[in-house]
Amino acid sequence: FTGTQLLSNSETQGIGSKVGEDSFTSTFVGVDSAGVDGVATISGATVSSTAFKTAVTSAFQAYGELAGVEVA
Repeated sequence: FTGTQLLSNSETQGIGSKVGEDSFTSTFVGVDSAGVDGVATISGATVSSTAFKTAVTSAFQAYGELAGVEVA
């Protein structure tokens, strides 16, 4: 990935909202599909950050299907 962006965020300010901050989203830059699991979740926002990681994984899978390549 060259970048990620959270388009909408209605999480609790200062906790779940951290998922949309550059300090979290930038950790996905340069990560391949196998490396998403290695990105740390945000303490206090485990559900939100895990959901974001799942969305990134889904994006990798969608790319693989559309490009006709296997994604780990």
